[in-house]
Amino acid sequence: MRYHFHIRSERGLFPDDEGMEFDKEDTARAEALKSTLELAREFPHNGGTIKLLSVDVVEQTGRLVLSLPIYPGADSMVATLPAH
Repeated sequence: MRYHFHIRSERGLFPDDEGMEFDKEDTARAEALKSTLELAREFPHNGGTIKLLSVDVVEQTGRLVLSLPIYPGADSMVATLPAH
């Protein structure tokens, strides 16, 4: 199934039009955690030009699978993923 990783910011939604294919939803969730941490490290202090809020994982049907907050400068993340 194809999953899209949309980035939410204070300026709105930046949709992931391409998405990625994963055999299992759990694999898409793991990729979302990894991507969110990378974003948090990449944009720790970007001069206030844009505030990133979350990564939303949406399957190709439009169902929201997971929404992960972005904590700028985070080195690790502890998350409880909702059951599916």
